[in-house]
Amino acid sequence: MTRSRVVMIFCCRMCTNAVRTRFAPSPTGIMHLGGLRTALYNYMFAVKNNGKFILRIEDTDQSRFEAKAIESIKYNLRISSIIPDEGPDIFDHSETEKGSFGPYNQSQRLEIYHEYAEKLISTGNAYRCFCSSHRLNVLKHDAFLKKQIPRYDGRCRELSEEDVNARLSRNEKHTIRMKLQHPLPSFEDIVFGFNTSVSEEGDFVILKSDGFPTYHFANVIDDHLMRISHVLRGVEWLTSTSKHLFIYKCLGINPPKFAHLPLINSESGGKLSKRDGSAYASSFFEKGYAPIVVLNHIIQTGGGFEHTDHLRSLEELCQDFDLNRLTRHPGCLNQGKLDALSREHVRKLWSSEDGKNSIVEEMKHWLASEHLDTVATPIDVATLSKLAEERVHNVRTVRDLVLSDETIFLWTWTPPGRHRFMRLTSNPNRYIDTAIDILSKCEPFTKCEIQARLKDRSAHGLKTGKLFRVIRECLSFHKSGPPVADMIAILGKDQTIQRLRESVNVLREDRELYKQLKQTHQLSDE
Repeated sequence: MTRSRVVMIFCCRMCTNAVRTRFAPSPTGIMHLGGLRTALYNYMFAVKNNGKFILRIEDTDQSRFEAKAIESIKYNLRISSIIPDEGPDIFDHSETEKGSFGPYNQSQRLEIYHEYAEKLISTGNAYRCFCSSHRLNVLKHDAFLKKQIPRYDGRCRELSEEDVNARLSRNEKHTIRMKLQHPLPSFEDIVFGFNTSVSEEGDFVILKSDGFPTYHFANVIDDHLMRISHVLRGVEWLTSTSKHLFIYKCLGINPPKFAHLPLINSESGGKLSKRDGSAYASSFFEKGYAPIVVLNHIIQTGGGFEHTDHLRSLEELCQDFDLNRLTRHPGCLNQGKLDALSREHVRKLWSSEDGKNSIVEEMKHWLASEHLDTVATPIDVATLSKLAEERVHNVRTVRDLVLSDETIFLWTWTPPGRHRFMRLTSNPNRYIDTAIDILSKCEPFTKCEIQARLKDRSAHGLKTGKLFRVIRECLSFHKSGPPVADMIAILGKDQTIQRLRESVNVLREDRELYKQLKQTHQLSDE
């Protein structure tokens, strides 16, 4: 027995009564929102009970394995502050691990699975199956035609030892199957209560022909060796639990307690859509929703709390979590509830100096993410603080402070050409010069005063509506945005007048160019 196995067994005995939960995702794509919720529930239960939270990568399906999926798992856990006590290091892009029960990648544990599979064969609870994939497909097709549930017919169940050894000597490909005994074990699920198996499945594979274990086998072995006390996982595994308990029984080991989590549905009650991104945890972060907001929203789809209508910190979530309050019925995402939590989060941040500083830093982050941090309006703390002060109580996310329709004009701007004013006036310069004159004399430079000065037609003799439209064209080329007075107040006097002056200059250059082209055209006609 190797030293690492001795350490593992010793650790298992030392922590028999400890709460140990695990999040065991398969790295086959971008991390699903349901995966993040499963990780959160396991983490909260472990922290609540002074236990350990383990990350284990179940990468036994090599045909669907994606290396980038592991990075997606690490990123989503890291940004959500769901930090494992054991498992792959989520702060390191290498394969470093922490903990005494590793390796924590199932692809590195093949020797262990083979050892337990051989044990099951030796006790008569499993057998080698040499049926070809072609024969198995024929069985499936035949069951389909008869409208029956596909099941293995047990052809290799009673092969003699001599026959098995002869086939092995010829290196025939084979799998290892469990010898099912009906009825399968019943069990008490913490969420769904008493469950009796109704499985009509035949002997199922535990070790594939490529040497990798199936999910059903590997998770049982690993949960045992890693001393997992509670398994919190999606309800889709509820019907498979009796099979897992059968493996535990055949190995003579005690199973953990099970709690299956309800489905997460879309707001309309259907499946989450991969097309619009609602199925992925990262899509919510990319839209600007803070991780703690997303965590608070996904518990609204699964329960575990007496009330879920207000924002909690991660520490408060762990403290208030009650496993017995998990719900059975599927939970639906709700945009209104998500936005309400996000607004509460932004307001809470703005209520403290540290929070205000973090908002400004996050605003810088979002501008940099769109490469807008070096254009148009100068990006300085004063500008961002002023913008946040103006709009913080009217936005859903910090991202909306800088990248919404209401504020994008600040960062993306070019002086308008003459064609932009063709439907407004033949002499836009007159309106722009008037606006510059009014605004340069405007004191105090507030929205109310700006609005009053620009609307005072007796002072400038121009049509007010047309003046406002010309000013809007000069300040922003976006069709949507805040009222003109709001735009001016957000930009400030200096930036507003600068844009107006640059607009006038461009219009004059356009006019001179037009004259030159007209003269050239007349000369060529002569």
